[in-house]
Amino acid sequence: MVIGSSSPAQAAGSAPPTISARSAGIRLAALFGPAIFGVTAAGVALPDVAIAMDAQLSAAAWVLTAHALALGAGTALFGRLSDSRGVRLSLIIGSVALATGAVVCVVAPSLDVLVAGRFILAAGSGAMSSSALVLAAAAEPAHRPRILAIVGAGMALFSAGSVLAGGMVTDWISWRVTLVLPALSLFAVPFSLREAAARPGSGRPVDFPGAAMLTAAAAAALTLIRASSLDLGAAAVTMTALLLIFATTGLVLWTAGPSCWSPVRRSASPPSPSLKS
Repeated sequence: MVIGSSSPAQAAGSAPPTISARSAGIRLAALFGPAIFGVTAAGVALPDVAIAMDAQLSAAAWVLTAHALALGAGTALFGRLSDSRGVRLSLIIGSVALATGAVVCVVAPSLDVLVAGRFILAAGSGAMSSSALVLAAAAEPAHRPRILAIVGAGMALFSAGSVLAGGMVTDWISWRVTLVLPALSLFAVPFSLREAAARPGSGRPVDFPGAAMLTAAAAAALTLIRASSLDLGAAAVTMTALLLIFATTGLVLWTAGPSCWSPVRRSASPPSPSLKS
């Protein structure tokens, strides 16, 4: 991602014109910022969700839990995908997931479908977040501090206004619109694809088994933390705790590699005798 200065090749017209650090910061803030609405703004609409879906508030809380889980897992997975296959692919796949999840949430006839839609939406929102961070880190060192400062200011603005935006949208339009506010990131995607194309991937493989175990461990940990508010029974808590133990153990062993459990091989040749004086 080249920002703020032009190379000789670009001056000759062989490359598209560069963009300023301010413009890049605004684009990345618009790409990253709406992810904040997924939890804070949606929390305001939670009572309306429970009433509309004829569910208890503890059951409706899965709307927030599923989003928090998928956002964290999606950010990590798409961040690795950006490194391997490039930011452009991560943005495209994330946009499809974000749009699909938003549509599912808007038309969901039941709470289960709504939670599934929020999960898909949050995974796509994680792709937007990771892509924005990767593009900010790939900026020219001379302009990177200003870009990060603008992104940080944008995040503060989104955070400060998320509760107010959630309440206004819920009261004036619908709680369904409040739940899909993270889809606002889609408006910034077309303005970020050019910079994303300039950030190719390294070609290293994506660790899908490790990502699956990390997601399972994070899901189990988050579920246990919210077990009381989710009104889980003893059997569900026990199974979730076992999942956390197995997923964490498997992740540690997978990350460490075969050397952590392989026996140490002894040398076939006997030790050389010590020299006697």
